[in-house]
Amino acid sequence: MKIQLFDAKSLRNIATTVAIFLFIGGANLSAQPGVQVYNTSNSGLPDNSVWAVATAADGKVWMGTDWGLASFDGSNWVVYQTTNSGLPNDAIKSLMVGDSNDIWVGTYIGGLAHFDGSNWTVYNTGNSAIPSDHVRCLGKDAAGAVYMGTEVGAAKLDGGVWTVWNLPSLGIGSNNCPAIHVTGVDSFWVGTVNGGLVHIEDTVITNYTIANSGLDDNTQVGLVEDSGDDLWIATPADGLIYFQNLVFLTYNSTNSGNPTQSHSCVILDQQEGKWAGSLDKGVVYYKSPNWLHFDPNNSDVPQQYVRCLALQNTTGHIWGGTEQSGAFVMDPTILLEAAAADMGLGFSIYPNPASERIQWNGNVDAFEIRDLNGRVVLLENPRGNSMDISGLPAGVYIVRAERGYATGMAKLVVTR
Repeated sequence: MKIQLFDAKSLRNIATTVAIFLFIGGANLSAQPGVQVYNTSNSGLPDNSVWAVATAADGKVWMGTDWGLASFDGSNWVVYQTTNSGLPNDAIKSLMVGDSNDIWVGTYIGGLAHFDGSNWTVYNTGNSAIPSDHVRCLGKDAAGAVYMGTEVGAAKLDGGVWTVWNLPSLGIGSNNCPAIHVTGVDSFWVGTVNGGLVHIEDTVITNYTIANSGLDDNTQVGLVEDSGDDLWIATPADGLIYFQNLVFLTYNSTNSGNPTQSHSCVILDQQEGKWAGSLDKGVVYYKSPNWLHFDPNNSDVPQQYVRCLALQNTTGHIWGGTEQSGAFVMDPTILLEAAAADMGLGFSIYPNPASERIQWNGNVDAFEIRDLNGRVVLLENPRGNSMDISGLPAGVYIVRAERGYATGMAKLVVTR
């Protein structure tokens, strides 16, 4: 199999299809079964900073980078940049596939672009009512209307007609909208930066904040609904939040097996498992009661900072984009089978209460102790299965351990 490689500099001047023959399960781009990595060194990806990924029913995967848009059909890469297409800006921040496998592209400073496979249409603040040329997120309803969150409000484009929601004018504390999830015609959720979670249904506006609800983070960067119409929320400072029957349940590194506080996105797989990108633990998986994560320490996920994830319904695979290490695709079946031995970590410590040393069952790869405010007070990569805690003040702590893909937790009482 012949593979022709292009660096980012040469791609900038290419105005035709970039043909590269790379197959999942074909070229060995990744040493570990279940994860395959694509970057500027081994594929037609134009840049290693990947902000958005979207998958189409025709099998194409679309990737938005800091240096253009790329599509990959399993064999061929096509790169779209301002120099060879109607794309208005090379910095891509959001993507959405339409019902006809057309692509909607949210850019950093060029507004919203639509590509139907032949023609480009651009909507910006100079030619439309779009509230900002920085389009952070995209969604659609069953009637085909396109919804978007921007740096200065939310908007809907329906057959050429614009509706704009200026959130501060509605009593919301922020107009910056990094997440959107559409539930029906004129019914959608908006995640804001420091303004809380917003639900808009026709003219009814509901704003959930730390001050008026059980929401633990006023910034939401990812939203998805499960089959029970319950909402899963990715936050950058307080982990994953589950919203059911007006009750918010928070899962973070201080109260659950979630290995991180900092998420960037969340999606569901075909079995309703939750997959969330993070800033420091790669990809986190949750399906009760199991928490797993896949990062460079235990898998071929290429970076800890995963910006975006997308489910490919035709294969069940999950595609992701990283801050600076390109894109990757995961096969959940292979990964979860490989992690099955670690799912039952069953972590426990003894003695408990303790004053000088603690021990635990089995060996672990990483180990931390946090106080009840969530602050890390002891962090080690232990050798063996014991640790000196004589320097800790008396009190109650949360102990977390990692082994392989899995995370275990236990409560520790320190006496003096």
